[in-house]
Amino acid sequence: MGDGNILVGYIPQNTTLGTANGVNGKITIKAYLDKNKIAISDTYDGNETDLMGTTNEWVNGRVNLTTEEWNALQQNGISFQVKVEANEGLWVEETLYDIIERQTVMDNINSTFVNNTTPGIDFSNISSDTNGKGVYTFSSTANDAYPVMYYRGAVENNNVLFANKCWKMVRTTDTGGVKLIYNGENKGTEEAPNCDNTGEETLMTLNIDGTETNKFAFNVKNNSPAYNGYMYGAIYDTNIGAPANNVYFGSGYTYDNINNLYTLTDAKVGIDEFHHYTCNETTSNGTCLSIRYYFWGLEYFTLSDGKSIKDAIDEMQLNIINSNAKDKIERWYAENIDNTDFDNRIEDTIYCNDRSIYQLGGLNPNGGYAGNASSGAVLIYSKDALKFKPNFYCRRNDAFTLTNGRGNGMLNYPIALLIDDEAILAGGKKNTTNESYYLSIGTSYYLMSPRSFDRMSYMNRILSNGSIYSDNLVNNRGLRPVLSLKNGTTIVDNDADGTVSKPYVIK
Repeated sequence: MGDGNILVGYIPQNTTLGTANGVNGKITIKAYLDKNKIAISDTYDGNETDLMGTTNEWVNGRVNLTTEEWNALQQNGISFQVKVEANEGLWVEETLYDIIERQTVMDNINSTFVNNTTPGIDFSNISSDTNGKGVYTFSSTANDAYPVMYYRGAVENNNVLFANKCWKMVRTTDTGGVKLIYNGENKGTEEAPNCDNTGEETLMTLNIDGTETNKFAFNVKNNSPAYNGYMYGAIYDTNIGAPANNVYFGSGYTYDNINNLYTLTDAKVGIDEFHHYTCNETTSNGTCLSIRYYFWGLEYFTLSDGKSIKDAIDEMQLNIINSNAKDKIERWYAENIDNTDFDNRIEDTIYCNDRSIYQLGGLNPNGGYAGNASSGAVLIYSKDALKFKPNFYCRRNDAFTLTNGRGNGMLNYPIALLIDDEAILAGGKKNTTNESYYLSIGTSYYLMSPRSFDRMSYMNRILSNGSIYSDNLVNNRGLRPVLSLKNGTTIVDNDADGTVSKPYVIK
């Protein structure tokens, strides 16, 4: 909390607490020990400057304590639930952001659950009692107006009840919102919730043709890079067929717009790393209305109308057709949250389906592998290459939002999926078991991050053992919806502590 500032919440509308220069009404500050015993109780009536023994200021919903006071209050295991009472017993409401901010520690230093030779969390390793367990501030955002704070490791106090469903807090957003991941149905009541869910209980369920279903393909086909998209455009299907004997391949082509004909350039017999284009003819100056682009020895895309392989990739990444995952998640939202009192508490934030390409491989006409299918991937997306350096940059085309202010405006509802950067912050690692962080639930579910295309499309997912792993996206796996609550979202005053039996309840 910096230099000992305790955030007590935002002043509710239509109250008469006053301003930083004067308070209208009595204010009582209370800090609780074990949520029950009052460790400190003091009163500030607007005329006094003495609060808790020293001179302090009431500014913008904060009571500023000195470092000495803060250190003194932390003795004997005091945990704070600081509130303000004004006038007729009205409490200043506490927000989810307040709760997260009170706990956070910088992630680039050693602290209670971080002890590394190079100080700070090592994202190349899974979370642990020495590599992160708790709430941390993402150091690269520390100077932002709203730094990103995230939960990591085997935490048990990030449970929320929203729309009478169970969720887990993942991180804050750059607008002060709080991103949640679905964690199943409430097994109790709104007054006495029970969010003790694990395994398939945490997955989204839909009634499909009279059958309750909780496993879905990310997309219904996988033979085109288009299907790596949360939405996609033109579909260039993979064709299978060996070229004829002694046909010529070019490193490029020219195109006759009048006659709609391709002609190879730099033609030679046979495919190699730099020669992918062919008219499938045995003459070097042969022309064709459509041209083949081979990326494996037996597999190719068919191009026409003067388009190159780069044109095809760009067209495949247009946002025109919904993926199966997007269809199903937005249907779930429509059936469970849309047109309820909870709908307007959700912020429009970015969900990143990052299709920026780290390695073109066999789709690179300037030099990429074009041999047999056992020798390497065709295309790898950048997030996988940056797996040890999580970040939240997202190209506008891939930044899925409800409106087009900050993103592409292609969502029908403000809900999507988690990305691999968020899973890494939480404690996961590619191809590495971690069963003791809160995103490891004993069953497999899709992330929103593409992995690769090598004859088939692959998405990242979290395995039942917590590992971040790639998967053929036509396989039926779980979906866990993700949404973000607006800055200032308050909780019900019910002595909740964020555990599964006492989740923070959103009004």
